[in-house]
Amino acid sequence: MATPEEALEKIRVGKIVARLRKTHGYAQRPFARAIGCSQPHLAHMETGRARVTPATRQKIADVLGLDRIDAHLELGLPLERAS
Repeated sequence: MATPEEALEKIRVGKIVARLRKTHGYAQRPFARAIGCSQPHLAHMETGRARVTPATRQKIADVLGLDRIDAHLELGLPLERAS
């Protein structure tokens, strides 16, 4: 069971993902396909019912063409990517 803080974090990150997706002109189904998940799973991530893993955060940043600083600020990715 998630703590209240973890639940709020999932909701916060989900809202960021939804905002970024919409800002970049993606509907859920094509965006889900682009990041390698199903549309229902993306919907669950955006509403905080599923966790956005670090690997998925990186895929989102890559698909949207976010630079390191934006990916860090928007998705909490590390500033230095592992090689």
